[in-house]
Formats: sequence, C-alpha cells, structure tokens
Amino acid sequence: MVERAKGKISGVVRDQDGEPFGEAWVGVIATDETTPNELRTPTLSGRSGTFSFEGLLPGQYNIYAASTRGDATASLEGVPLGVHDITLDPLGTIAGQVTKDGKPIELFTVTTEHLFNRSFSDSSGRFELERVLTGPQRLVITAPGGAASKSINVVGGEETFLTIELAEWGSIEGRAVDEHGDPLVGVGITLVATGGRRNSHAVYAASTSGSGPVTDADGRFFIEGIGPGVVQVDLVTPQGNNPQLRATLAGRATPGEATDLGEATLRPPQSPE
Repeated sequence: MVERAKGKISGVVRDQDGEPFGEAWVGVIATDETTPNELRTPTLSGRSGTFSFEGLLPGQYNIYAASTRGDATASLEGVPLGVHDITLDPLGTIAGQVTKDGKPIELFTVTTEHLFNRSFSDSSGRFELERVLTGPQRLVITAPGGAASKSINVVGGEETFLTIELAEWGSIEGRAVDEHGDPLVGVGITLVATGGRRNSHAVYAASTSGSGPVTDADGRFFIEGIGPGVVQVDLVTPQGNNPQLRATLAGRATPGEATDLGEATLRPPQSPE
C-alpha cells in the first residue's frame, strides 16, 4: 500500500478586530472517509495567536477554536491542509424575567434550540444564560403553571433582556383510522411541540421506555400539557404489525384550549422507486 504524503494545518487565531489572540484552545477533526481517525488533541495558540497541527493526511477538516475564558468561539468547516486563520466571535448573554398574570414565577426552565437547558428558582422570576451562541435563537420557557416561547437575535458581547409572560398549558386530540375508516387501537404517538411540554423529563423517560401515549379503543388520543405553538404528531402502529402503518398530523396548540388535529388515515410507508 502506498502511504499518502502528510501535511499540516496551521494559522493564527484572531479576535473580532483582526488582532492575534493568544492562548485560545484550537482543535482539528477530519470530516471525510479518506482520513479516518484524524482527531488531534486541542492545543493552545501561542502568544501571537499561532497554531499548527502536523502529520495530517490530505483531506477535509473542521477547525475549532475557543477562548480559555469560554466567552468566544469560532469554527471553519471542510477546509484542506494549509494555512487557515480563524476569527473568534464573542458569545452573548440572555437575561430576563418570567411572569404569569403579571406576577413573577419562581420555578421555571429555560431551553434554547442549541440544547441549552437550565432550571431556575428565583423569587423575582429572573434568569440569566451566559455564553450563548450568537445569531437567531428560540427560547422555550416552561413552568408548572404554563409555558411561552420567544424568538430573539443574540448579539456577541451584549446582553439581551426579555420579559416573558407565560400562557396556560393547552392540549391536543385526534384520531387514527385505517384505509377503511376503522379505528386503530394502540397506535404509538410521538409528539414534537415547539412551545414545550409540561414535565418534559417524565415525558421523555416514558417515550424512551415504550410507555408513551397510544390511541384508545376508538382510535382517539388526548394529550395535555402542550405549550402554545406548532405541534406535529407522528403515529405508527406497533412493531408486531406487518406492515407498520404511519401518518402525521400537525396543527397549533392554543393556550388553555383543546385543539383537535383531526383524523389521520394510517398507511404503509411507500417503497422507494
């Protein structure tokens, strides 16, 4: 076997003003099948921001960098061997106050779409999330008494403050039938709710253990504790059925109300042509 010639990836870590940034963590990882197992231990950039990874096989790589304080990050994706400077972007902060009926909520959880999930206990209803990735973010706030969601734009190096009023939990219902219109019993239900779920940890545990919601004898389902927003319900018959039947229902949950998503006709999945 002919051994491929090896090379290196090097460059300079820079701050937002283009100045060299010393002592930032830098790492590389291969992104294609021609360079398996090319994952190098992160290294600290020098005082002048320089970094270098030698003995790398030709291929495509991702480069990651982060300040040692954890307040700025950067990445370059799919780059070849060679010289690549990388510029750190400062992270942002999200802060705010959660209320319901105008009064502070003491216990609540804040989740971002980048998997930032944190529970808070504060008598004034205030929260703060530091070191959040910049750009568009969607926050989901859940509490025993209600939920809310909000889309924001996080700016690096700045704090975005929000006042969030929770709405009542809603519920959804629907029905699963076969191609003849007959009800389907025991159909498994997987739900995605952009407005969050009440007791989300218990809901997740039930779904992974196979004890999630199913349709009743009339093919109907009813699920409570749904936050306001878009919902999608995937329905599938048990694995013992051959073939398994599937369908999807979608709609929008309304605060304090039961939303009927209608009737879904489950069919076998279409075979690829």
